[in-house]
Amino acid sequence: MKKILGLAMKGICVMLPMILIWAYTWMNPLGFMTDGTPFDLWNKEKTNTKQEKYYEAVFLGDSTANAAYVPEVLSDASINLSLGSITPMEAYYILQDWIEHNEAPKTCYISFLDYHMKDTGTFWIRTMYTHRFRMDQNLEMLKEILKYGEGTSIETDHYVTDFIAYELRLPNKYITSLMNAGFNQRYEENIKARALSALHGGRYIARGTQEYETSKTIKFKNFEVHPLFDRYYRRLIELCMEHDIQVRLVKLPLPENEKFTENYKEEFGKYYDRLKEDYPDITVDWIPTYKQEYFADRNHVNSHGALQFSREMKARYPEDFTAELTPSQIEALNDSIADENQPEQIIQWASGKDYTLLFQDTSGKFASVYGELLKSNSYTAKEIRLETTNVYCAAASDSGGEREILVQEEKDKILIKQNDQDIRTWEKGSDGLLKVMVIDNYNNKIVCEKSFEYRGETFSLIQ
Repeated sequence: MKKILGLAMKGICVMLPMILIWAYTWMNPLGFMTDGTPFDLWNKEKTNTKQEKYYEAVFLGDSTANAAYVPEVLSDASINLSLGSITPMEAYYILQDWIEHNEAPKTCYISFLDYHMKDTGTFWIRTMYTHRFRMDQNLEMLKEILKYGEGTSIETDHYVTDFIAYELRLPNKYITSLMNAGFNQRYEENIKARALSALHGGRYIARGTQEYETSKTIKFKNFEVHPLFDRYYRRLIELCMEHDIQVRLVKLPLPENEKFTENYKEEFGKYYDRLKEDYPDITVDWIPTYKQEYFADRNHVNSHGALQFSREMKARYPEDFTAELTPSQIEALNDSIADENQPEQIIQWASGKDYTLLFQDTSGKFASVYGELLKSNSYTAKEIRLETTNVYCAAASDSGGEREILVQEEKDKILIKQNDQDIRTWEKGSDGLLKVMVIDNYNNKIVCEKSFEYRGETFSLIQ
């Protein structure tokens, strides 16, 4: 008996490290997982939890949709549930989760890159790896993949054991991530990333001002939809119809160096004409290409492109975005404004909202460069001439336009006072600069102060 107990204890000791690793993979995925894990898990938690408020509009799609739809610009009653690398297959289950736990939205916007209408090469390394979906959903996906013969990326000789290993979170599927991360090394970074995603209503991809540069022309010759994804695309539309959700299918813009042949346009038109015949209430939009500098890479709009696209969608379908501005929305807007690197983009982020924008101009170029942009965005602007510089005060809304703004020069500083607020001190800029101060009048605080230098008929941020 003692020998048996001794062998048992030795066995436990030998297996203990593996048991601890296995338990860790279950209990603390944010401590070691990479890529989109924090966002997938936020998405899972959000869709499977009853929300305190009603969301009128839901955005579904892959990473291009996640980058493009900006809830703080569109409406606080909108949410971006798109995820990187997914297809209509995964999007169907995301909406299924949402509807099971929340009141159905009025509108669902659906956008996918062409690639994700014909391939699902990330089923194992993303869908199964992050455990975004329930086991029954994963199993149904795998069955449908095998049924439609999606390809060798999924249907391998050991797909059954792979499925079991991922579902049980066995260490062999996570050991590389665990070794690369070390103990809990990614937790703080993942928590911060997830918090920013939540702040921006689920949007996490390509937030920022990085610009795509290329001289290469890319041509799209064919438009193809794999039968598996046609099946799920239709299931997604039908799920919306069952719950009286207006469906808007939107082909997102690509950079202007990407061209579409007549054959591509014809195949695209035929496919969506068939969809409209089968589902007459859907709308289909193909947004033209944008300038390259509005993209972070060849597929994803950066914050500048996302702002333009979201404003365009809001103008096209104003009935979909009716909620009033909220404190959380203002907080997200402030974060986007503070991250900006161009005065014209700051002007457009704040447009129509109660912000005061102050421009300290020693270059003499501000009015000629941005005067018309201010007018087209309905700003009330006035110029205050000081001894060594000019200050332009621009109010972004009618309520802001009624504010009394006093600006005085004092040695190497400029003093600013709005109505009965405290006097703010602003450092003077050197010759040839444009300094910008953004004041959030909802919270009576400065969002950011930035300095720009005039170069090549525009202003560039001084880092």
